[in-house]
Amino acid sequence: SLFNWFCLSRNMIIRFKCLLPYRGPHPLHRLFSAGVIPQSSAFAAVPTTVLLRSYTVLWLCSQRWLTSRAMKALKISERIAGPALTHMFLRNTLFKQFVAGESAADIGPTIDRLRQLNVGCILDYAVEDDLDSEPTHVEWDANMASFCATVRAAQQHQSMIALKVTALGSPELLEHTSNILAKVHSIYRSFNVSKNGEMTRAEFINGCERIGVDINKPGFNINTLFNRFDREKTNTINFLDWILYLTPEKLHTRSETVLPHLDEAQRAELEKLVFRLETIIDDAAAADVHVLVDAEHTYFQNAIDHIVTNLQRKYNTGGRSIVSGTYQAYRRDTAERLKVDISRAQREGFRFSAKLVRGAYMTEERARAAAKGYPDPINPDVNSTTAQLTECVQIFLRFSKNADLMFASHNADSIEYVTGKMAKHDIAPDRVKFAQLLGMADHVTNTLSASGYRTFKYVPFGPIGKVVPYLLRRAEENSVVNTGTTKERRLMLQELKSRFLAMFSNRKS
Repeated sequence: SLFNWFCLSRNMIIRFKCLLPYRGPHPLHRLFSAGVIPQSSAFAAVPTTVLLRSYTVLWLCSQRWLTSRAMKALKISERIAGPALTHMFLRNTLFKQFVAGESAADIGPTIDRLRQLNVGCILDYAVEDDLDSEPTHVEWDANMASFCATVRAAQQHQSMIALKVTALGSPELLEHTSNILAKVHSIYRSFNVSKNGEMTRAEFINGCERIGVDINKPGFNINTLFNRFDREKTNTINFLDWILYLTPEKLHTRSETVLPHLDEAQRAELEKLVFRLETIIDDAAAADVHVLVDAEHTYFQNAIDHIVTNLQRKYNTGGRSIVSGTYQAYRRDTAERLKVDISRAQREGFRFSAKLVRGAYMTEERARAAAKGYPDPINPDVNSTTAQLTECVQIFLRFSKNADLMFASHNADSIEYVTGKMAKHDIAPDRVKFAQLLGMADHVTNTLSASGYRTFKYVPFGPIGKVVPYLLRRAEENSVVNTGTTKERRLMLQELKSRFLAMFSNRKS
């Protein structure tokens, strides 16, 4: 068939390239411009009906006036037409474009199709919760079981899995824990008056007095407390010393009423959430399946990062990399957080592993910041995000020998920058993974794969009623990042035109 011939040709190109001496990867723009893999071939094996649907869905998703009102339109549709008809429409449009099926049993054909293109898979049970939802322990336990089943499917298909922490525990708990961590971070900055990242003993004592610590209390020795922070015995406290001592799990025993902390019930809830995560990752470690923990809203992310760090301490040892966190370049503080986290992994001796993305919650984040009256956590414009992304890539590649990186992007310019840096520093194509979402940027995925880079597709699945937030974010992402999808639609349109012209010419002849 045409599809099998296409896959065979691509595989022959890759095998031929593997016989050549390694001279570093080619920057992506050279692959495109040189025509090593014709971009139109990304759609040569796609049935015409599927191509028409994809073009239509991506065009609709590019309309900001529509995607910005998508949730409201969905609720109106459910009220007027009913959930059944609304879900039928979604199933035949957004769902078919961006989701592989409703259960792990449905995704086999998608995985097989991608494997023939030398594209790996990241299985994503695409459920999550936000603050306006009211999930229960029964639902969280059911989601845990579903993620464990996803691990088994990933082992069968030699794939990775992705998960969201909000699918396994209380969003309110994550928000509260994130606020505690943010307060701990801000207190360090207020104590460290010199702003040099090394808090002196005098700064520590003065800071404690400012926040209400009774340093003259009988039986209390402020210098003993300082020494507990100063693990490296440098007579200073750096930021890592500070956050390693003041963890949410232990603050109730260390801060009395001076610092915010979790109460007994909240600590029990956090333990249950971590238990669910560790149950999943125990299975993943036994099956040698890598787990990518997705980033979520900023008001959850401090807690998620803290949990991921603890998981990496436990599982990313002995040279193994089982758990990855995710860093969103559209956040203003991402590069600084990345430096701290890599330094911590090096200091403690576990393997750092991460996925870098631009970010997918921009509209909600800005709206919430405006409504709540706190500073917008998102970069002011695309150029600022690109600058943050560039800095993060430089940090990642600097530590590439001792860390694992996945760069998840649909942006050809950003990918070109990464592959160019890899070539400059003589980093082999298999040292950095690349990923795109199912239903998006197929021309980028296929070009990367055919050029010898380790390339993956996120393969989401789940009941249609539960994956609606995921679908609406994909629609919004297509409308915000319109340049790449415009190019993809243009390539689709070229393929459709060539097919129709061929069909008419055959009829005439």
